[in-house]
Amino acid sequence: MEAASKRQRALEKKARYERLMAGWPIKLTASRSKGRHVVAFRPLSAGTTVLEELPAAFAILKPYMDETCLQCLRPLPDAAVAGDSDDGPTLFGAAQKAAARRELACEECRQQAFYCSRRCREEDFPRHKLECRVLRDLPGTAAANSADYGLMRLVLAVLVRKSLDETGDDTGAESDTQTRQRPTPYACVKDLLSHQLSYKDAWLSAVSAAAADLASQLPPTLTATAAEITTLACQINANSHGIRDPTGNANSDIAVGMFPLVAMLNHSCSPNCAYVGAPYGKMVVRTLRDVKEGEELCVSYVDLYAGREERRGKLLETKFFWCECERCVGRGGTDAQLEGLMCRVCGDGMYVAETEDDTEDIGRYRCDKKSCDCWMTATEFQAEQAAAEAEFESAMDFVKIRDSDGAKPAFERFLVRHGGGDQGEDTRCTRRLHPRHSLLLNARATLVNVFFRLNDFPAAAKYARAVVEGMENGGAVPPNWPETADFWCRLGETEEIVARATEEGILAGGDEGAAKALEAAREAFGRCFEMRRIAYGETHPRTLNARLEYERVLHAVRCLPA
Repeated sequence: MEAASKRQRALEKKARYERLMAGWPIKLTASRSKGRHVVAFRPLSAGTTVLEELPAAFAILKPYMDETCLQCLRPLPDAAVAGDSDDGPTLFGAAQKAAARRELACEECRQQAFYCSRRCREEDFPRHKLECRVLRDLPGTAAANSADYGLMRLVLAVLVRKSLDETGDDTGAESDTQTRQRPTPYACVKDLLSHQLSYKDAWLSAVSAAAADLASQLPPTLTATAAEITTLACQINANSHGIRDPTGNANSDIAVGMFPLVAMLNHSCSPNCAYVGAPYGKMVVRTLRDVKEGEELCVSYVDLYAGREERRGKLLETKFFWCECERCVGRGGTDAQLEGLMCRVCGDGMYVAETEDDTEDIGRYRCDKKSCDCWMTATEFQAEQAAAEAEFESAMDFVKIRDSDGAKPAFERFLVRHGGGDQGEDTRCTRRLHPRHSLLLNARATLVNVFFRLNDFPAAAKYARAVVEGMENGGAVPPNWPETADFWCRLGETEEIVARATEEGILAGGDEGAAKALEAAREAFGRCFEMRRIAYGETHPRTLNARLEYERVLHAVRCLPA
């Protein structure tokens, strides 16, 4: 009887996912080695949308809570009459703008819900009314138990989704004609693994205490036990995805959400897909390259330019698995360079592990140049890596306190000391890190923003070009990677500023220098546009913005005197 009931539940679950994934060119399958995973059921070209999903629930991160609409996740208008989102904006002073925002904020939950318009506030009312009173005390509950506010807020949002699914009272989602789909049901969240036994005792203790307090505050419509809330918090911590502002106004996560369908895609350090944010918190998964029929579709959960050991450690810590993807197995290739040290004798070779088997301990590293017999112990190798990382973090301390004047020389010294500088001279015997080492790329990426803030745009352009060349040619990221497109955009911005400054005589170079910089801006915006067409799609706000920038600069180039 029990076996028949278990089989029936399995069939119902299978039917549910097949129904939710219907219409997309993917198939959910399972194997003993990979477990449940997603494959393409036909050949797919680069730039194919393989899945779109509205979150079962999401929570806006605290720093963005009063800047982001809780319904559509768009930035709140800086200058709009409260409630008149469909009319033209009206300019206000700072006090009036703050008052306008307060009018569209919920006072019952002590302004933990903001909306861009009355329409969004009304659409979200059936959902928000269930969480509103509980939200009043949530910051205190989280703080008193040393639990993360964002995590507990998302727990509450998922419980609201469960209630809406059970009662069918989800008129806000039904009226959302722009999304053309409903949020993923709570039942799919419940299916996710919690990995509860893998969490550290201190974290689990804090979450359990917060769960007990939250359970005592829930109204009858959201009833859940402390144990159920703790399990849900573990499921969220292991399976949630960050949500970025789709307009590109913020280049970091503004919210976190539960996307059970996207979570079906396994991780790979050489992914063939990427997921990007879209309006209303929707997650869109698109292919970055051509995919064969039957090929598994994978995304990345970590920074692909991090070294192999760093990636594996991050995945083990946050997702509770040891990565065995094709890129992580073995010790050669791209990852050897991302973590590579140059030979301290010949300067041409790179130290490589004497064993290629990643299951064996490394005794020592030898120079890979055949004419050189230099070697170093694993302890020496690790100590030199640690010293470089410590110096990098020391330079980053200036960035954290927004001291660009201090960050500039700190990172320049780092590049000279560990990378031989960026002047193009022969520095083979002075550089310590491989030219494609992840720390060198991160140092140059940081200097792009540092020089931008210091208004040294030629230097910012130089380092932006070094970053895109490293990302394009280093083999660490797949083609059309969204982050690479972002750096092409940054390069276009800096080159255009250089062109304007040169044209106005602020920088040397004359008309020829201005034309050269403007052409470089056109090329950079063009590369960004082409990559975003693949990664985001033709109609995504970030793609449209890149297209506008490209066409505007292209027009300027065509208007240059012959």
